[in-house]
Amino acid sequence: MADYGTFSAVVDDVVGLTGRVDAAMRSRIAQYARQTIRECQGAKGLKAADDLVEDSLVADASPYIWPKPQYFREVHTLEYPAILDSRSLPYKPAHRQPGQSHTDVEYYYYISGDSLILSGISVGTAVNIAYFVWSNTFAYVQAEADRVARFDLTTNTWTYKTATTAQDQAAARALVSNWILFNWYDMILEGTCAKIWKALADQRSVSSFALYKSLQNDFVTAKSADSYSS
Repeated sequence: MADYGTFSAVVDDVVGLTGRVDAAMRSRIAQYARQTIRECQGAKGLKAADDLVEDSLVADASPYIWPKPQYFREVHTLEYPAILDSRSLPYKPAHRQPGQSHTDVEYYYYISGDSLILSGISVGTAVNIAYFVWSNTFAYVQAEADRVARFDLTTNTWTYKTATTAQDQAAARALVSNWILFNWYDMILEGTCAKIWKALADQRSVSSFALYKSLQNDFVTAKSADSYSS
């Protein structure tokens, strides 16, 4: 069956459209496909609800140092449900950089390296956090039989190499695709093609890029209604 809606499928389709079958070009196509996915994720400041993750934490130290998850993008909301502000609402700490800016603030947070530092709270404090993530860094697998999950457009079904439980199948799908790849496949495909044509100094880059930007504008318009963009 032909694969569709996955990262490896994009690379295969770009190879077919451009006729660039050599290994070096496949590697470049994969690189451009990853770039296109993230490019569209943040197009025009878009912060799609699909990229929002919510979590509940408990401080185990003071200050509390929370290692940022892989592909962390930015904090959307941070609050302490057991600490109430003057309006009896969960306290939302201020984002302050280290230095004089936080001398008069009891609760604040900042980012240092690969961690989020929450200052002022004590051990055992509950923390609710919502944050945006970037897309996974997908790997290209050339042989379809070796792909952990594939989607057949003709039957509208997923098949799996080894996964049998619902949990394992969801994990397999996450390794090969995400919402933007699956739902906006043609946009990612065209954006990747446009980059390859440009790299090859091919005249088709102009029309391909124009189509890509048109698809991207449609994408942003459609997703803005269900996003947290400012």
